[in-house]
Amino acid sequence: MWHNLNSLYGVNLMYKKMSVDRIEDNIAICEDNYRNIVHLNVSLIQGKVSEGDIIVLKDNEQYWTIDKEETQQRRESASSKLKKLLERNK
Repeated sequence: MWHNLNSLYGVNLMYKKMSVDRIEDNIAICEDNYRNIVHLNVSLIQGKVSEGDIIVLKDNEQYWTIDKEETQQRRESASSKLKKLLERNK
C-alpha cells in the first residue's frame, strides 16, 4: 500500500502524520516528525486546511484528513508555552 501511495504523491511517506507549515499556491508545505519537508497539493486534503493543522493519512485512504483534536492540543500547548515565556521575561 505505501509503495502505491509514494508513487501517487511523488514523495517518500515515512510517516502518516504531518503538520502544515504554510500554504502557497494550493500547495501545503508540510513537515513530518523527522523534519522532512513535503509539498502536498491541497486537493489531496479533505476539508479546509490551514497553517498549523495536523493532517493524517489513514490506512487504505487516498486523501489526508485534518486531525482537529491534535491540532487543537498543539495550538493550546504552543500558546501556553508562549504565555509562560512572556511572563518569565517581564
